[in-house]
Amino acid sequence: MRAAPARNFVMLDNPTAAIPRNAASSPLPAMQRMSTSLSIFFLVQQTYRLVTTRVEEALDKEGMTARHFLLLDLLASHEPCSSADLARLACMTAQAMGESVKALKKRGLLDKTGSPDDGRTLLIRRSALGWETYIRCNRAVQQAEEDFFSCLPPMELARVRGSLALVRELEVARRQGDE
Repeated sequence: MRAAPARNFVMLDNPTAAIPRNAASSPLPAMQRMSTSLSIFFLVQQTYRLVTTRVEEALDKEGMTARHFLLLDLLASHEPCSSADLARLACMTAQAMGESVKALKKRGLLDKTGSPDDGRTLLIRRSALGWETYIRCNRAVQQAEEDFFSCLPPMELARVRGSLALVRELEVARRQGDE
């Protein structure tokens, strides 16, 4: 494991809040720096973009995208599953999920079978090649995640993971209640 880089944050008496230090004196030109807003929405959005870039880089060797990996990862715990159910689980449109399923099926990573309960519904599962690809991609993504969050001590990382999981679950439940 590599050593954690020097912290570039000022921790407040609230350990969950941090202010970027010297944002104005950053070596990056103003147009390349991310916003220094402490709005949680903006911080999450900017972190999402950085995470997506890191995941895409980790998956590039396999010719996978973050969206395609998400599909394979969801199938790890929801296989077999319909495309509509996968779309709901991924918070994606049915059309976007359908395109991802089609692309992965074309590469031989997915198989479709008819549902024993309903002749119209097609159930999706990973093929043998899909399993092998998923295992390699999962290792690469886990390594990228470890590197990305190496700046956080283990207890803080556990707190971040728990907080994000809680917010996600509550928002999903709220949205399902609105339907």
